Amino acid sequence: MNAEKKRKIVTLVYDQELQSLLKDFIPGREYELESARDGLDGFHKLAKTYFDLIITDFRMPGLGEENLLPRLKRIQPWARVMVIPTARLNRSQRRMIES
Repeated sequence: MNAEKKRKIVTLVYDQELQSLLKDFIPGREYELESARDGLDGFHKLAKTYFDLIITDFRMPGLGEENLLPRLKRIQPWARVMVIPTARLNRSQRRMIES
């Protein structure tokens, strides 16, 4: 039996429709997917489990868009972070993504 380790993904996304779409889109055989209820729940998950990919938006309550990406990278330095804009980005959000 080939027991390959599944890659872990966490979604920190406020929009429930998008959260549901991600659950349907990400295949279960190759990936283990976790979702956070809010920012606090998300940071608890990040503190106890290593994730290969973090999918987030800037609207998740409790995450605070200020310094969001640096905070995520401090907790999970090797994880890749994908930001899905669910609204028009302001200047500081664009700069954070570009850095």
